[in-house]
Amino acid sequence: MKTARAYDTVAAIVTAIGVLFLIGVYFPILNPGMYQTSFHHQKLPSIGHYTIGTPIALLILAVGWHFNRESEKLRKNGR
Repeated sequence: MKTARAYDTVAAIVTAIGVLFLIGVYFPILNPGMYQTSFHHQKLPSIGHYTIGTPIALLILAVGWHFNRESEKLRKNGR
């Protein structure tokens, strides 16, 4: 049985994972001082790190968005 609450839960969990993944991809740019301190003065990741990581994170966020839309549809129909 499809319920809005189940879709809400899945949407929240998947979206949180997507956000954490996206922040993890861009962490060296968002906070370079902490990145260099925490990881012993490593160089910034290559452009491949961002070109592969960004679409994966956006795909995860799109899946969360899809579940949220399904939840809204079920709520609109009264389930």
